[in-house]
Amino acid sequence: MFPADVKFDKVTWKAGVEYDVAPDVLAYASVSNGYKAGGFNLSSDGRPYDPETITAYEFGIKSDLFDRVARINLDAFYYDYTNLQLTTLGVAADGVTPGQFTTNAAASTIWGIELDTRWRLSDRFTFTAGYSYIDAEVDEYRNRDPLAGPGPLLDYSGNRLPFVSRHTVNLGINYEVELGSGTLTFAANSNFHSAFYLREFNNYAIDRVPSNTKTDLTVTYRLSDPGLRVTGYVTNIENNVERNNIYLTPGFIGVSPTTAYTKPRTIGVRIDYSF
Repeated sequence: MFPADVKFDKVTWKAGVEYDVAPDVLAYASVSNGYKAGGFNLSSDGRPYDPETITAYEFGIKSDLFDRVARINLDAFYYDYTNLQLTTLGVAADGVTPGQFTTNAAASTIWGIELDTRWRLSDRFTFTAGYSYIDAEVDEYRNRDPLAGPGPLLDYSGNRLPFVSRHTVNLGINYEVELGSGTLTFAANSNFHSAFYLREFNNYAIDRVPSNTKTDLTVTYRLSDPGLRVTGYVTNIENNVERNNIYLTPGFIGVSPTTAYTKPRTIGVRIDYSF
């Protein structure tokens, strides 16, 4: 264990400007400083980790165009981290004790763009579309992958940060129609993400999750009186099950990786009633 008495504190700040480029177009920019305190790995071997700091730069445009038919928002950002805290589920140096470990990457940067749009094609029909590109990697990082067994710290600089896809696309449609004394709503949403890693070690065989697409459909009938709502839904129509986490547990020989999966295609009906 690591007996110690520590104290963490920091003053953070933010500065920003906004400018009305046109009556329905707003441009903004900001720079800010953030902070996350350090601590001890109490759920594992007690080793300490340092506080995390970030300087964030952001620039974007928000707009409602064509008599508010189209809402188009664009955001660009750059995050500069020092001592980024990374958390991994693994085993302690003794090769036996499982736990959750937080370590620090000396430096890390995340930058990207996000485009979010909403199109009101009629009073009943709405279409949404979004795209994001995110480049996220550790610039300076030394650690030991529990899967590699005992040994010296290795250099993982340049690896992708876990759970961050480089490309993400979201598409959605929503259609409403009056039916009897209620409203019938059809909705479909589809999400695509490119490949990502489950751990900062970027082990291609263990950590990599391939690109995937997931689409959900819902049909809802809502009665304003007496407040009854019935929804039929199908989630993950493609039945594209993927891994969403990885755990390292001690075994009789070495360390055994186990994983968790997202839900398969699910069909159901939900009834809600408001009193």
